[in-house]
Amino acid sequence: GVVGPPALSPDGRLLAFPLHTADEPRGRIALVPLGDGPPRTYRSLGEHVHPPGRLAFSPDAKRVVALVNLPN
Repeated sequence: GVVGPPALSPDGRLLAFPLHTADEPRGRIALVPLGDGPPRTYRSLGEHVHPPGRLAFSPDAKRVVALVNLPN
């Protein structure tokens, strides 16, 4: 499920939110277009990366930055 607050892209076209499910050990980010386009795109953060915390978009909305907790 959703594990943190969403982030709205600067152009207002995308909503990003962090995800975590019991069957997927990696944190993921869901990108949901707020208009035309595919319903959802999921980005994996890599192996052993815990669910992301806060998200932010770059000013041009081409990148999403995620704060993550790395395992010890």
